[in-house]
Amino acid sequence: MGKFLYPYYLSLLELRPAFLFVFQSVLLYQFAKISPPSLLDSGLPNYQIKDLYDNYIVSYKTAASQDYGLVDRTLRAAVVSEGTHSGLILHSDQGAHYTAFSYKYFVDENDIIPSMSRPGTPLDNACAENFFSILKCECIYRQKIKSLEEAQELVDEYIDYYNFERIQSKTGLTPYEQRQAAYAA
Repeated sequence: MGKFLYPYYLSLLELRPAFLFVFQSVLLYQFAKISPPSLLDSGLPNYQIKDLYDNYIVSYKTAASQDYGLVDRTLRAAVVSEGTHSGLILHSDQGAHYTAFSYKYFVDENDIIPSMSRPGTPLDNACAENFFSILKCECIYRQKIKSLEEAQELVDEYIDYYNFERIQSKTGLTPYEQRQAAYAA
């Protein structure tokens, strides 16, 4: 990555102060999506990356506090488990974690095409919000969570269930089964 010689960086959208990057939305619905942070009822910040082709939760992390490290760990876990390929699009909102230099460096370093929601368009995040709604209704609201460790364990178990056992009404398959069918084709 080259050095920045100017205090401003011309992004795909507009001129912004250095270290604040905003990328054009390239919503083709053929990409992985990082969720906006969701604060579960236990107070547990959670990030997840969902493949919108098959709804498979590629990577997720929870932590006691919300910071860029949580986003970074989620992204790195996704790259380790899935790898990257030419044309991979990663969509997010315009939160501070995704406009930071470290996020831009990560997507550049991994040859990922960044995409961001336009301001005032909450439907861009509907896929992630849908997952969190399902997680809360089917898992979190049914429990009396006593600790962050217990909340983490519940989320771990639920995402395993979601990926490998929960049938998607749209396809009649689990996300894992749909993913395997796509790889076999």
